[in-house]
Amino acid sequence: EKKIRCLASECPPAVLINNLDNQTPLHSLLEHRPGVGLVRHIVECGEDACSAISSSSPSSSLVAAWTKRRLSLTPPVERKDGENQLPLHVAIERYADADVISYLLCRYPKGKAVKGPSGYLPLHSAAMWGCVERVLRELIRGDNGAKLIEEVNDLGQTPLHVVFNPDEADPNNARRFAEKWYENKNSGDREDHTNTALDGDATIDGPPPNLLSPMEIFEIIVSRYYTYLRTP
Repeated sequence: EKKIRCLASECPPAVLINNLDNQTPLHSLLEHRPGVGLVRHIVECGEDACSAISSSSPSSSLVAAWTKRRLSLTPPVERKDGENQLPLHVAIERYADADVISYLLCRYPKGKAVKGPSGYLPLHSAAMWGCVERVLRELIRGDNGAKLIEEVNDLGQTPLHVVFNPDEADPNNARRFAEKWYENKNSGDREDHTNTALDGDATIDGPPPNLLSPMEIFEIIVSRYYTYLRTP
């Protein structure tokens, strides 16, 4: 983690460069479930680089190099990868710590309404792959969040549909989620790691032990939507 911090600090513009899979360093980092401190550092380095390049003289070598390579100045949290995923999609599907997901939502609140592969919202991903309660409630918080419960993906499915219905592209997704939850439930370790003090750069191994069951996800979404419909 210290090496990543050092590299990003030494060359902040590198945080904005995509690899051959069109991933930013932030996308790649989130696949390894880092702590919120390291994620914050990468995001801030990227935002600082955007500001520095935007405010530089058009004749500067940095701007010239950026223009020549046709590189984007979109902040890292708003960038999609080659699979049409925001960092938020990756974080949810890789069971990132709740603090990391909260931070990404804070930096880019509109991200929860952005559709990814096959028209999946982050809420679709959370409903299908599972998440902890704090993450689910943040995704459906407020009127804007509640309205997302009505949104459909490219298969015409709302987030409620994908809780139990397998994805057409991978019919084993729903079963894997159920098996993962059942395995965690019976592991004897149900400690809520989202409330545990973690080193800001620490990584987390394995799915969270407090992963919501499919029925719990269903009940929370239905309850939130019912409240939304009854509120004047």
